[in-house]
Amino acid sequence: MPKDYFNPASAATSIADIGGLHRKVIVQGLIYGIAQIQSLPDERREELSHSAMCDLVRKITDDHDLAYTLWGVEHHVGFDVDLWPENSGPGPYGSYSDEEMDRKEDVRFCIYKAKRKFAQTCALADAPPSDVIRFFGFDGSEGEAE
Repeated sequence: MPKDYFNPASAATSIADIGGLHRKVIVQGLIYGIAQIQSLPDERREELSHSAMCDLVRKITDDHDLAYTLWGVEHHVGFDVDLWPENSGPGPYGSYSDEEMDRKEDVRFCIYKAKRKFAQTCALADAPPSDVIRFFGFDGSEGEAE
């Protein structure tokens, strides 16, 4: 009997009904999982799960929330997370549509603008998400905040 694989299209339908904090936690968890897979050597990556996770997070999140959450995760893991990995798109040979590539550019531009705004204002309201404690300098180390 063939093994059933996760179908992100059917999962997106049921996850679409989840909102608020639950949706944010699901999206954030998926992006952290994607980041972990991308930090592995190529020969150790689970490509099928990786592609499905990227597809799912793109389907269940609007551009603004995706950019904001992606920026926060990238800030914590220390590298850019690619939600449009090469050869993993739905098109022929794993290609992405022009609309998907435009969305990628829009999300990346939104992150760029947020980083610039934070660099200019240094305001808590403009800080990367989930980093309030370190922002104030209370990271658990001895000494004064920077």
